Amino acid sequence: MSASNPYECPFTGKVWTPAQRRRSEKLTKQAIVAGDIFKPKQCNRCGKTTGRIDYHNHDYDHHTRYLEPLCQGCHTSMHRRFKKSGPSEIDRSYWRRFVDHP
Repeated sequence: MSASNPYECPFTGKVWTPAQRRRSEKLTKQAIVAGDIFKPKQCNRCGKTTGRIDYHNHDYDHHTRYLEPLCQGCHTSMHRRFKKSGPSEIDRSYWRRFVDHP
């Protein structure tokens, strides 16, 4: 996924422009600073608690609702899978959990 290209969600087909993604990321960071959401401390996929852990946003229309904490390794692996072969069943399972239980 290039920061200069539109991003299409592999689950919903929604498309977000780079400007929409940057705005959502900015609002998510502001929500962390304001204490509206916590700074992620543990990867949701592998359980890692050290190193860089950021949120993956499953829906850029909602900057605090569908966030999944991921370490850099899991986040990169997930996006590579999406680009190469689409989301795995594990990815779909995590996504459904976030969408079904906001």
